[in-house]
Amino acid sequence: MCFFFFFFKQKTAYEMLRSLVGSEMCIRDRGTVIIAFGLTAFTMITHPFPNRRASESPVLRTDIPYVLHRTWKDKNLPAWATIPAQSWRLKNPRLQIVLHTDADIEALVRSKYPVLKPAYDQMLPIERGDLGRYLILHQHGGYYADLDVSCTLPVEQWGLKDRNLANVQFWTGVEKGTLRIDWYDHFARRLQLVQWTIAAVPGHPILGLLLEMIREHFDHGKPSGRSHPKAVVNATGPGIFTDAVFRWLEQQYNVSLLDDIPATAARGFHAGGVRVLPQVGFGYGSAGEEPEGTVLVRHHFQGSWKKPTQDRLRRV
Repeated sequence: MCFFFFFFKQKTAYEMLRSLVGSEMCIRDRGTVIIAFGLTAFTMITHPFPNRRASESPVLRTDIPYVLHRTWKDKNLPAWATIPAQSWRLKNPRLQIVLHTDADIEALVRSKYPVLKPAYDQMLPIERGDLGRYLILHQHGGYYADLDVSCTLPVEQWGLKDRNLANVQFWTGVEKGTLRIDWYDHFARRLQLVQWTIAAVPGHPILGLLLEMIREHFDHGKPSGRSHPKAVVNATGPGIFTDAVFRWLEQQYNVSLLDDIPATAARGFHAGGVRVLPQVGFGYGSAGEEPEGTVLVRHHFQGSWKKPTQDRLRRV
């Protein structure tokens, strides 16, 4: 007589890879309206950009609008932004590049996201800068990069070079994964994601969830930059951004990227249309680490406590 026993457990991120990779799990924007599931204030966004023309170079199809968004306080960009900007133009000659000023972001809040105006009024400039990138991508879709981020691989080839992925709807990447016990002294999260470079289709539900989480954070009077400088990372920065991505992946796919932090940092994660790159993709150079692999962008940490030199900026 034979007996069979079956055990069920929550799947890890890596058990999900083969079963969830593919078009059947992708969030599509076939029509002109994209739905951010389960949200109220950030539910429906129309697609303002037509699909780009097919490139003559080898690429994989994507629904992300072929436009790069950048932000600054006004139209007078700092001198250190010149070299990174040139890298985007040289690597992507047909890429539309749009600069959004502080005035543009405030106008976007007033016209499209009035529910966020009370939170916006409480924010420091750095928090408004964080919010601005999320609003721009949620409203328009496309690629976002800080002014001190250089492009090292043409964006049309990101999917081709990164595991031959097709139709990615949302790109982010690991900044740092650590098991050290004093991680909180150095990072916002034990496994922290990059938000100096993000790409997404308009109205992606991760961005909708993130905006709702930011609104709740300020509505509930939780610490922000005005009460404690380090609180910025949890109010609008990489802390709350990481939380939103992880929460959405857990809700949609019942996976946790924290099950094996070193493996996630080394290999990243892909489910449906969401790609979390390994640290080398977007986070190359973070914490002084330069892992082997395909580097998509390079962050030079200008304007932060990690001051670069011109020589470092030239290494694009």
